[in-house]
Amino acid sequence: MIMKISIVTPSYNRPDYLYETAFSILTQQGDFDLEYIIQDGGSKNEVINLIKRIERDLSIGRIPQRCRSVEFRWYSEKDNGMYDAITRGFANSTGEIMAWLNSDDMYHPFALKTITRVFGEFRDVGWITGIPNSFNCDGARAGFDYLPFCYSQFFIELGYYRLDLAEYGFNWIQQESTFWRRELWEKSKKLNLTYRYAADFFLWRDFARYSKLTKVFSFLGGYRFHGNQITGNPELYNAELGDFKTPPEGLKRLNLLLSKFEFQKERVLWSFDSEVILQDEFGLQRHELIGDYIFWNFSKKCWEKRNSTIFDRNYFTPC
Repeated sequence: MIMKISIVTPSYNRPDYLYETAFSILTQQGDFDLEYIIQDGGSKNEVINLIKRIERDLSIGRIPQRCRSVEFRWYSEKDNGMYDAITRGFANSTGEIMAWLNSDDMYHPFALKTITRVFGEFRDVGWITGIPNSFNCDGARAGFDYLPFCYSQFFIELGYYRLDLAEYGFNWIQQESTFWRRELWEKSKKLNLTYRYAADFFLWRDFARYSKLTKVFSFLGGYRFHGNQITGNPELYNAELGDFKTPPEGLKRLNLLLSKFEFQKERVLWSFDSEVILQDEFGLQRHELIGDYIFWNFSKKCWEKRNSTIFDRNYFTPC
């Protein structure tokens, strides 16, 4: 079955990287249909002219089409900020797979081919995220995070995946690498427009009420660090997260303990005989610490899905 992917880019008076962002989306290669929407907030002529240039370059082949079909549309109208623009863009979209990419970030080559294969082959997967990574201001990939190995649905819903809980073994869920099925979007409360910075954090918590987040061991999208982005100040982002229930102290102790162990010793701890250890020593339940992941099996030449503990340090997948 051929899938249709809808990508929305919010835009407002930020011309610096918009062409590179759009190029990274429109030139994606694979057997899928692409719907790309730039939802502009009423920018000045410089940005509008740039969007028209993107439209023209696509029509004459200067931006090459490498998938089955490309439908590019843009709107420019006053809105109430980035998340309002994204919501408006999604309201005008029709694809069964959805995501947004801000006007300074980029997708890696073959990202959309990867997600169509993953969603097509694993019908139980509702949303995915890739390896968290970043670009520098020149557009070169400049860093990535090994952890988390996979994500706990239970802890996402509780709001534990935030940078200020790193000592417990958590990290953030990278928006640029995250994609989901439309039916999950329709079930959710969607983006809360009262937030200026952290609406994605609350959307992920809402998604986790219905579906596991599956990690794909691939580079999908990346966040560009250039020092002038709206979402670049972690203090402003964290200020919107509000109060939260402190994670169990056992999580911190367990994360510290495992960081000192070799992989073989971790496997002993995570054997099914260790249920009593988890409960008695750390106050944790096994189901809280399990997540799904998808990796490329090089010998079989296919994607495979497995589950593991969220604290697994064995980042090398089988060949």
